[in-house]
Amino acid sequence: MRSILLLALPALLLPAPAIATTTPMDLVGAVERAEASVRGQVMEVDLDRGRSGQLVYEIDVAQGRTLREVRIDAISGRVLGTSLQRVESLFWRVYGGDLGKIAGSRPLSATLRDLEARTGGKVIDVDFDVEGGQARYEVELSTDTGIAGLYIDPQTGKRLDFVIDD
Repeated sequence: MRSILLLALPALLLPAPAIATTTPMDLVGAVERAEASVRGQVMEVDLDRGRSGQLVYEIDVAQGRTLREVRIDAISGRVLGTSLQRVESLFWRVYGGDLGKIAGSRPLSATLRDLEARTGGKVIDVDFDVEGGQARYEVELSTDTGIAGLYIDPQTGKRLDFVIDD
C-alpha cells in the first residue's frame, strides 16, 4: 500500500490540468443573444445537437410575417447562423396576421429573467402555442422541488396556469 502511495505522490504534486467546461450557457442567455442578433419576438427555444455533435440552441424569432431560426452554440454562446423557416405559412392559416404581435411586444428574455428571479428556478424549455384563442408561452422550469410547467401570457408576462410535471 505504501509503495502505491509513493508512486502516486509525484502525480499529486503536479498542477491540475485546466478542465474545459461543458456546461451549456443558460437558456435565457441564449434568448438574450438571439434577441440581440435578430430583431423580432422570440417564439420557441430548443436545445439540440448540431451536425457536428455540439449542443446548439435553435431559437425561432418572429419578424412580422417571417419566422427565422437563430442557432447559438450552447457552450460558447456564439451565433452560428440564421435561416428562414418555411413552416410559417401554417401559423398564418391557423392564426392569421403578424405572429410577433400575437406573441407580444415584451422581450421573452425579460419575462424569463423575472420568472427565474421570482421562483429561484431555471428555465429549461419554452414553446409558443395558441389555445382557445389565447396566445401563451409554455415554460418548463426546474426548481429544487422538481420540474413545473407554466403557461405565461406573452403580452403581460403574467402566469396563466401552473402544472406540476411528473
